[in-house]
Amino acid sequence: MIKYIVGKIVEVIHNTIVLETSAGIAFEINILNKEKFHKNEITKVYSFLYTFEEKMSLFGFIEKTECEIFSLLNSVNGIGPKTAMQILKNVDINLLISYVLNNRIDDLSKISGIGNKADKICIELKNKVKKYQVSKVRYEDVYQILIGLSYKSTSIFEVLKKLPDGLDNEEALKLAIRELANG
Repeated sequence: MIKYIVGKIVEVIHNTIVLETSAGIAFEINILNKEKFHKNEITKVYSFLYTFEEKMSLFGFIEKTECEIFSLLNSVNGIGPKTAMQILKNVDINLLISYVLNNRIDDLSKISGIGNKADKICIELKNKVKKYQVSKVRYEDVYQILIGLSYKSTSIFEVLKKLPDGLDNEEALKLAIRELANG
């Protein structure tokens, strides 16, 4: 297994990067968030090697926890790397772990890519995700609404972190939409 690769990003194309190591080996890596990767930057990419029949694909993450959760999702029967990537694009890891730990099947099933696999995910991953520290998700209802409006999970969380405490959901939603629109 390849735990991580350190190298210079020589290309960022759609949802992949080409990472060249100091040994001159270039890896094509599927990524979750191209905004986190910048051409000519030297970076450490935590990786997951997926093999299916005769094809191998490498998936990379800036955060070790993202890679571990991706790996756990892939261990669930019926979830492959494309579905796992879609899940991680649509929900913050803290929220995903919280849903699994609290057996919130209805909320899990609403996440794009999970649907009717929510039960299976809870059963198979509940004990495996207990070791992760879960940060409190601020304005969770607002988060769900913004996801439904097709905003990116990472952008939503950045905006929600900046909102003042004590807002009701309506005020928080208005401020969040205004901030997301200003980009």
